[in-house]
Amino acid sequence: MRLVPFSAFFVFFIIFVAACAVSVPTVDVVSDTAAISRLKSDVAWFADDQRMGRKPGDKGYDDAADYVAERYEALGLEPAEGDRWKQEIKFRRITTQPNSAHATLIDNAGAKIALTPGKQFNLFPGSMELSVKIDDAPLVFVGYGIHAPKFGYDNYSDADIRGKIAIITNGAPTEFNRDQKNYFGSTSHKFEAAREKGAAAILFVNTKSKPDAERAPRVRRAFTQWVAQDGATSKELLPYLTLRNDILKMMFDGSGYSVEEIMSDMKNGKWGEKSIQLSTQLSLQGRSNQEFFISHNVVGLIKGEDPVLRNEVVVLTAHLDHLGVNDKQLAQGKDGTYNGAMDNATGVAIMLEVARMIQYGQRPVRSVAIVALTGEESGLLGSDYFAHFPPLGDKEIIANINLDMPILLHHFTDIVGFGAARSSLGETMENALRLSDVKPAPDPVPELGVFARSDHYSFVKQGVPSLFLWTGFSNGGEEAFRDFYKNHYHRPSDDLTQPILYSQMARFTALNTMIALEVANQKARPSWNQGDFYGELFGRAP
Repeated sequence: MRLVPFSAFFVFFIIFVAACAVSVPTVDVVSDTAAISRLKSDVAWFADDQRMGRKPGDKGYDDAADYVAERYEALGLEPAEGDRWKQEIKFRRITTQPNSAHATLIDNAGAKIALTPGKQFNLFPGSMELSVKIDDAPLVFVGYGIHAPKFGYDNYSDADIRGKIAIITNGAPTEFNRDQKNYFGSTSHKFEAAREKGAAAILFVNTKSKPDAERAPRVRRAFTQWVAQDGATSKELLPYLTLRNDILKMMFDGSGYSVEEIMSDMKNGKWGEKSIQLSTQLSLQGRSNQEFFISHNVVGLIKGEDPVLRNEVVVLTAHLDHLGVNDKQLAQGKDGTYNGAMDNATGVAIMLEVARMIQYGQRPVRSVAIVALTGEESGLLGSDYFAHFPPLGDKEIIANINLDMPILLHHFTDIVGFGAARSSLGETMENALRLSDVKPAPDPVPELGVFARSDHYSFVKQGVPSLFLWTGFSNGGEEAFRDFYKNHYHRPSDDLTQPILYSQMARFTALNTMIALEVANQKARPSWNQGDFYGELFGRAP
């Protein structure tokens, strides 16, 4: 496939802008060297060691947020809320107190067996209470732990787990399609379902773990949630634990079931909906520490031209945060700074350049919000807070276009649009691609469930059609992606030594600008496709 030269790509962009009745006043705004220079400079600033990995609550992130706010102001954007560029968010981080975890198994004969923390079990005390104590709790095996009665499947249909410990495995039944498996098979859904059903705690079993493992699988070390002004929080997490396989087998003594057979059925998606009430019990004890900190989303607004439609907002997002620093590695003389050059300094830099292109052209009819998000790496928390409490007054969010970790290591010839097949945004994307030699491509990594793994998903859960672009796998894209994902993703090596192709970054910027402009100018607002799983699940399907 012939690649459109970079300069020609911007000719296409200018033609498209003219078709949308949006003009760009000066050549410099879209010149190759100027755009590339700005993108490269922004990535270098965000991914510099001085930003300390941009961890929310740390100075490095705060400095990055100030930088974005200054860029908004310099571009002539408006604060979305009064005179404030920043949406303040209070966060609560919960961590397990060292040496506080205790567990005792009451076996089938009534004998009490103290378990060794770290080796025979691992426990996270949850976020509900700082001190957790559960005595002689009955155990109930609820298979996949899926509660989906609308889809004809419910592991809780014959199970009462109130005040008990629910034993849940990974996976989903074979009869589920990929969307259903991605959503209902997620630990997030399973843990929330168990909490809503009244479980006291969760015992999570990974059927992929080695049967002869010498140590219990690890559990999370920390959990972070946002805290709203009225005290409401994002999702709460029950106490949960993992066990070594030989201890798990002891739990099922007297149940009439073989753990090996159960796990084989679960792994192959053949268990069904039945539950098992076990005759063994478990006591748990643990303590947590908590800390509160403040971080910010940074929000700028390009107000629409139409006096009515300006109250409908297209939101462009890119997460500003990354993973901070590893002090232990630094003390050992190793690189312990998680600079996040590709993830997601590139995304924020692209978003700023898209804002420039839109701001310096004729105003679109709808408003466009430019949002640098915090807390993505902690569970999409900044976007979730923004989607729940958008600081946009009486304006309504009609679409989200998200920028997160585009792989810009090859001359891309195709684009993957996560969410494109779900709403009218797919047609919008294809209209933009027709002006170039870049082709649409299907999801090349469906096993990763990318659609539910970045900030656009927070808007999807509020019923907002959303689109998230990645460069595709053609022309060397697959090799570039797999090398990055294997060797650099969430590692200190995702730094400025990455061979980022800034000319490709500029082309990717132009694509996102074209799509954002068409959404902001088209007559009809975006809508979910009839029968789409997420459109129906979250309530805005036609």
